[in-house]
Amino acid sequence: MTKRLDADDRCPVRDGLYMPAEWVSHERTWMGWPCRAEPWGSLEGLLRARVNFAAAARALSGFEKVTMVVRPEDHDEARLACGRGISFAVFDIDDSWMRDNGPTFVRHASGEVAVTNFEFNAWGERWHPFDRDNDIPRVIADHLGMRRFDAPIVMEGGAFFTDGEGTLITTEQCLLNPNRNPTLSREQIEQHLCDYLGVTTVIWLKHGHSTDVGPAGTDGHVDGVLQYVSPGHVLVEAPSDPNDAEHERSQENLQILRDARDAQNRPL
Repeated sequence: MTKRLDADDRCPVRDGLYMPAEWVSHERTWMGWPCRAEPWGSLEGLLRARVNFAAAARALSGFEKVTMVVRPEDHDEARLACGRGISFAVFDIDDSWMRDNGPTFVRHASGEVAVTNFEFNAWGERWHPFDRDNDIPRVIADHLGMRRFDAPIVMEGGAFFTDGEGTLITTEQCLLNPNRNPTLSREQIEQHLCDYLGVTTVIWLKHGHSTDVGPAGTDGHVDGVLQYVSPGHVLVEAPSDPNDAEHERSQENLQILRDARDAQNRPL
């Protein structure tokens, strides 16, 4: 699609900001410290998650800066588990999925970085409370002294990918689910994506994972079935076994991708 010209006066695209691709140079990675047992099934599951999050943070810190968002009451434990080389931002949070509820950073060619703040409702109100996680982009933007653009749409970071050159890929299974934006049409959702991420072309896959539903699901996040490798190139999960539950769904996604052209008029 081509972005219309009736964008909100106060949105990133009006000021020339856009979301860069994940592979471009960046200053740091933000993570969130696991803080409640329910998503992990048990207290033992929570403890295992903390061990693994600490290991991931240490591994990342060998290549780039890492900031761990942590509740005040968990700060000492997180610092001890993560060790040296990790910085901490002590804020109240509800959960640890910073990719989904954290700030979406957008930038200008001049070098300015700002925050796009999408509404977060814990994957269709699966987990309560989620108000502090919904507030995290505002808190981090204030902490960093960055401009913030509040997008009028519920969306998680795992629900889309962008190539940094005008193209975004998402799934109908997630963004058109009535537990996200029941009052918005597909066209309105697409317009908000263009306005707040600086894209001009949205490619809609039909499906995420068929099993990505239920209490612990995300309703078909695209990051479960596709990854951008570089502009014009994507890696897609496509089981060859016709008896696999994802086979037919992946073939439908593949056909959409084969027929698509990105914002630079390239085939994928």
